[in-house]
This record gives sequence, structure tokens and C-alpha cells, in this order.
Amino acid sequence: MNSVTIDDLSTEILLQIFKYVSICDLCRLRKSCKRFNEIINFWGNVIVKRPDTLVTNEKDQRILQRSHLKHNLNILEKIRIEKNWINGKFKKSSFLVSGKKYMPWLQMNEKFLWVSQDGCIHEFKKNRFSKYLKSNIIRNKNNNADIVKFKVNDNSIVLGRRDGSISLWSIENKAFIFDMKNCHKCHVNCVDISNDGTLIVSGSDDDSFSIWQNTNGVLLQKENQIIFDRIWSCALLEDKSIVAVGTSGNENVHSLVLFDVQKNTEEKLSPGGIGAAVFDIKWESPQCVWSCGYDGIVSRWDLRLNSCVQSFKDPFGVPLYCMELDFNNTVMAGTQMHSRVALWDTRQQQNCVQIYFTSKRNSPVYSLSFDSKYLFTAIDQGVNVLDFSVYFGKSIDYSKTL
Repeated sequence: MNSVTIDDLSTEILLQIFKYVSICDLCRLRKSCKRFNEIINFWGNVIVKRPDTLVTNEKDQRILQRSHLKHNLNILEKIRIEKNWINGKFKKSSFLVSGKKYMPWLQMNEKFLWVSQDGCIHEFKKNRFSKYLKSNIIRNKNNNADIVKFKVNDNSIVLGRRDGSISLWSIENKAFIFDMKNCHKCHVNCVDISNDGTLIVSGSDDDSFSIWQNTNGVLLQKENQIIFDRIWSCALLEDKSIVAVGTSGNENVHSLVLFDVQKNTEEKLSPGGIGAAVFDIKWESPQCVWSCGYDGIVSRWDLRLNSCVQSFKDPFGVPLYCMELDFNNTVMAGTQMHSRVALWDTRQQQNCVQIYFTSKRNSPVYSLSFDSKYLFTAIDQGVNVLDFSVYFGKSIDYSKTL
């Protein structure tokens, strides 16, 4: 009589057995034979019952649109990489290194990474080896003014420049659709564009933000609001109904203003005291918006209550220049000093989970973005990449000092 091995059992029985196996032993079982590897990879979410992971949960489609992975991570990889994020285990690299100092901005999707530097935008193509190949330089020969901010949608890139002009670049045609000068009297500090490209918002040092209608490449001003304070940030809700505007928060001026495009009304919020400027804004949902700024606090605002429902303070109390979400339970913010990024778990009350010094330079993190495996930061002299998918390496854990 032939003996029966565990490999002869049905998949249903193996799934019940694997539920009692530790995560470390599941990883070892994956390496033992092809069949076990396929079962654990395919049925991992059934075998391992675990709450949403930090950073690697991939719950929202918007985080997947930033990732170059062709397939979602299996549950074991999510847990492994999450531990790397929490313990500060990563491999560091840099590119677009410059001898001059700039104030760059970056954004990415599943195919490209864009970085502004001086008067142009560098377009890098992603590949599965996490190498970034420069494929194009977006530059307007007739306008070399510094690019302060830009925003990418599915088909185009809107650029705000230091000379007060606004430009629109077609990703498909690789050409400028328009370059409109004198949109503002001073620097254009922030821009945003709707997904269909028909609505553009901009804010400036001239104490105003504008709403523009883009009709077949013709830009017409739809609304111009005087705030009587410098505009640092703006964000347009996906349905184009509300614009969130961040100001310097000077006396008698609220630092976060919500403007209803359809009703032409305002809702004023105040993240902090006088001078609590809002440097970055992100919409989580039509009812929830996030802000960060000079007071060193990341705030979550519920529009149904018109109040802050959650906040996280930088452990060293320095200003926060930028932020990014995974739209589930992860928030990261770039700080003013030492190329440092702070990570928070929204399921916790206050404590910072981890901090990352992305470079040895004492530079602000002007912009950042991340997916499940990588953190990208734009500092004064280049772009830094932290790869958290590594298997080996030394952990740089600052969590115990926070």
C-alpha cells in the first residue's frame, strides 16, 4: 500500500491546515514545492486573517494608480513589507542630483514619475526593476520661468510658474496646449486640474485664487476670489464642486477656506492660530479633507461637522511642507528640516509610527509620494528613493526615540 503524503491532500483540506501555521512557516512552505506556493499565493487572504496593513493595504484605487506593479501584492508580501516600513528597513538611492538648489515638485502614476526642476519638468519612465529612465524633458522655449507647482491628470499637466503664468501640457501629443501669461500678478504657488481637464484652479502671492474654464485649449477666467492673504495651496474635489484653499493664516484670515463652485459660497476653517499657514491639501472623500502646514500638524477635517476630527503633530514640531495619503490608514508628511519624512497610522491616536531621513542633506522635503514598496522625496538637490521591498539590510528604527 502506497503511503499518503501531505501533498496528496485536497486544496480545501490544505487551506484548513495552513490556517494554523505561523506566517514565518507559511513563507517556508511557499519555498518547499510549486503547489504550496500557488495555494498560499492565491488563497493568502483566506489563510491569514489580519486587519488592513499599514502602507501596503492597497485598498483604494488611487494608491494602485501610483504603483507600477502589474498585480496586487499577496498577503504575506504585504505583511513583510509593512514590517520594513514600521522598522525602517530600506535601501536608499538618488537620481536627478544637481549642484544647484531648487524647490522641486513631483508626482507619479503607474507609468511615469514627473519632477519639476527650474523651468522644466523631467519625465521618468518606470520599469519593474525600479529603475527610472528619463524619457522626456518638458520645456517651453518661450517661457523659462521657474515652475513652482504642477498637477497631472489622465491626459495633461497643468503648470504654475513664478512669473504668474499658467501652462497646459498634453501628455499624449507631447506639446503645450496653451501658455497663458499674466494669469496672476505674482508667483503661482499652487494649481489643480479636474480629471476631464475642463476646470483649472490656481492660487498666488497676489492674495487671490482663480477658477478657470478650459474649452478646447482656450483658458477663460470663471471666478476670481480675493482672500487678502497669500495663497499657498489649493485642491479641487473630483466632482469639481468644491475648491479647498490654504492661506498664510494671517490676522482676520482663516488658513483653510472651502469654496463652493456651484453655489459661489465659502466655508472657513482654522487649522491653527495666527500664522498657521496651510502648505498642502488632500481630498480623501467628498466629506473629508486633510491639511498640513506651518504649525507642524496634519489635520483631518469632516465637512459634515465643519471641524477637525483627527490630528497628528510632528514629533519635533517643525513645519510640514507636503503630505500624501493611501486613502485608508496611512499618512506621510515631508518636514522642513533634515530631509525627514514622518509616518502615521490613522487608527492610532497620536504617536508617529516611524521617521525616515531620506538624505544626509539638511533640506526641506518639498514634495513626496509613495506606493506599497517605495517612498519618493524631492529635496533641494535631487530626488531620493527608499525601497522597502528589500529582504536583507539593517533597520534604522527611530520609533523608540519619538
